[in-house]
Amino acid sequence: MMIKNIGFTLIELIVTLAIAAILITVAGPNFLTFIKNNRLTAQANSMVGSLQLARSEAVKRDKTVTVCRSDSPTVSLPALPDCNTGTNWKKGWIVFVDNNSNGDRDAGETTILQQHEALSGGNNLFGSTSTNVKEFIVFKDTGFVKTGSDGTLALCDDRGKSDGIYIDLGTTGHISSIKIRDVASPPRAKTCTPA
Repeated sequence: MMIKNIGFTLIELIVTLAIAAILITVAGPNFLTFIKNNRLTAQANSMVGSLQLARSEAVKRDKTVTVCRSDSPTVSLPALPDCNTGTNWKKGWIVFVDNNSNGDRDAGETTILQQHEALSGGNNLFGSTSTNVKEFIVFKDTGFVKTGSDGTLALCDDRGKSDGIYIDLGTTGHISSIKIRDVASPPRAKTCTPA
């Protein structure tokens, strides 16, 4: 009776490990780029989704709806999140019904439509500093943005602006996003750092 050996020989094991090491060396950096690109796209889509929600709710409710940056967007009841000054939206944002259209959540404005948590991966989201977009975006009941709320948000990670994404808001409330490297002449926000 013959006994069969099951398993790898030492040479087969060494060859297999060498091939695996080569694949990891080649695929590792590409996989990291893939993760960073997907994170940026997901975060840009989240902001675009919040802006679209604000615009549609403004029209539906026939009221002004604001998206503003917040340093503590995910506080829970009975506390309510507030809008904060600054130019970097990385800590998160809120969408709320803005009864007096001033871009700030005041004491009587308790209808919070969305709370968005901080950006992951150390990413930054800067609004164009020449407009209110650096801190808030106000949609009127017509779906148009309030004067000064048109502008551009620049979303970037540690690779810099060449791999970032622009989110542009027109005065009509039109929202578009595009990779920064695909833009021949940049819109209003030209960098991923505040001006």
